[in-house]
Amino acid sequence: MRGCLPIPAIYTDQDFEHACPANYVAVEPGLNPFKLKIWAMARSPYEKTLFLDTDTWILKSVEPIFALLDEGYEWCIAPRPDFTLVNGALTLLAYQHATDDNTGVIAFRKSPAVSRLFDRWHSAICNQDETQILPGTYCDQWYFNAKVKGSPEYSALRKLTLNPKEWNLRSFALRKAIADGAIAETRILHTRPYESRAYCQIELFSLLNSRLGFTV
Repeated sequence: MRGCLPIPAIYTDQDFEHACPANYVAVEPGLNPFKLKIWAMARSPYEKTLFLDTDTWILKSVEPIFALLDEGYEWCIAPRPDFTLVNGALTLLAYQHATDDNTGVIAFRKSPAVSRLFDRWHSAICNQDETQILPGTYCDQWYFNAKVKGSPEYSALRKLTLNPKEWNLRSFALRKAIADGAIAETRILHTRPYESRAYCQIELFSLLNSRLGFTV
């Protein structure tokens, strides 16, 4: 984290030796991770929270997001990329999808309005048959875009659309971001090694180590 993050809260059902200063919160083993994600965000102990999926990499300071929350924004989120994936072949159509957001990076303030939004989100997904939940299908992001974004609870928020190239660069846009130099402005990279390899023919750890000066 290179010292650029405040003390994090980590919700986990795993036993491990704590390697960094954090607020560790034990959760019941076996809970569906897509449902648990919403539950955990709603219980953040902080006035200002930056939620990160576990496949995110912080490349630059994220302090500016907290400044935006200080300005009065209650909810900051970036659109997902627009792409097609046919037989494993990826075609990026745009950095930003016209309607859908990506729920892997969300900054929010603690407020009654945000609590109502989390209640809406959790109630939408809570009865979903877990055998049908997959990444992209009936998961937290699917329910957010399909059931929450058009709700009165979401409309009531003071929200900001983040630039995904800066705040949530997904695997599917990584190759283009490298080609056109947009990765130079990226603060949060959102990918897993197998995704960057399969969709972009990029070895993630080599990218982090050599191009960005990280040691992984």
